[in-house]
Amino acid sequence: DYPECLEIVKQRVRPERIKYAPINARNKKISKFWWHFGQYRWALKEAMEGENQVLVSCRHTKFVVHSLISVGPVFDVGLNIIVGSSNNLLSVLESGIYEAWVRQYSSSLETRLRYTLADCFETFPFPKYSLNEGEGANFHEARSSVMRNRSEGLTSIYNLMQDPGNSDPDIIRLRDLQVRIDLAVAKAYGWQDIEFAHGFYVTPQGVRFTFAEGARRETLDRLLALNHARHVEEDAEASAAVAPVKRGRKRTGSAHQATLDL
Repeated sequence: DYPECLEIVKQRVRPERIKYAPINARNKKISKFWWHFGQYRWALKEAMEGENQVLVSCRHTKFVVHSLISVGPVFDVGLNIIVGSSNNLLSVLESGIYEAWVRQYSSSLETRLRYTLADCFETFPFPKYSLNEGEGANFHEARSSVMRNRSEGLTSIYNLMQDPGNSDPDIIRLRDLQVRIDLAVAKAYGWQDIEFAHGFYVTPQGVRFTFAEGARRETLDRLLALNHARHVEEDAEASAAVAPVKRGRKRTGSAHQATLDL
C-alpha cells in the first residue's frame, strides 16, 4: 500500500536481513519477512515487566541526559534503557557527579559523547545511602515544563542552560535545581567537605554551567577509590561463597559423649 516506503526498506533493511543464518525459526522469519519488524530484546522486555516507566538516554549525545519514558514503545537500538524510575536513581543519574564519571570513562564519536552503560553505568559506584530529597523528580518535572512552554527539545534547553548570557527565570531555576541535585548526591556519599562552587567554566566541551575543576578532580578521585574498594569487597564475597568447608577433627572421649547426650 505504500510503495515508496517499501522501496526504502527494501534498499536499507533487506540486504542485512537476508544475511540471517536459518538456524532457528526466528531467524528464518526475520529473513523471509524482511519488511516486518525484526525482534524484541526479550531480556529487556522481561526486565520491564511490572514497571510503568524506565529511564532512557541517547548513546551518542552532546549532554548526559535521562528521561522518564512510559513502558510500551519499541526502543531504538541507539538508546540506553535503564530499568528503574526511583527518585534516588534519577537524582544520581542527573547529577554532575555522574556526568563527570561518564565523561571521564566514555569514548567519543566525532563531537559527541559515546555513552554506553557497560563503560559507565555498570562501573559507577552508586551511593549506599538514599537521597531523602526529591531533587531528581523536581528537576525532571521542571525541565519537562520548560520544554512544553518553550516547545523546545532537550538539547535546546540544555544549550540555554549552558549560555552565560541567558538569565531567563525558568532557565535560572533549572540551574538552581541542578545545583541542589549535585549537593544532595554529594551528601549521600558523605562528601559535604567538597567545595563545588557551581558556575560557568571553560571545559573541553566549551563553556558549561558545572562545578569547579578542582571539585571535579576530587570527585573523580573519590569515585575511583570507591570503585576499587567495591571491587575488592565483591571479590572477597565471591571467594567466600566458593571456599571449601573446613572440617574439624572428630571429638573424642567425654566431650564427644557429652555432645551426643545433649
